[in-house]
Amino acid sequence: LNNQAKVAITGSTTSVGNVGTEGISFDPRDGSFYSVKQDNPAQLRKSTLNFAAGFGTATTTTLF
Repeated sequence: LNNQAKVAITGSTTSVGNVGTEGISFDPRDGSFYSVKQDNPAQLRKSTLNFAAGFGTATTTTLF
């Protein structure tokens, strides 16, 4: 992992309330990601990422 490209992540000091993703997990069995949103509305999402020819796409399904 130390030899791979790094991604810069920046933050903001502006508070927008509790409206974002609370957690994320990777499933190595099929390469999908799961994310949890706590409220407004509460959701469990499954996402897949596909990178090709210098760009990527994401497909997300709300499970509940």
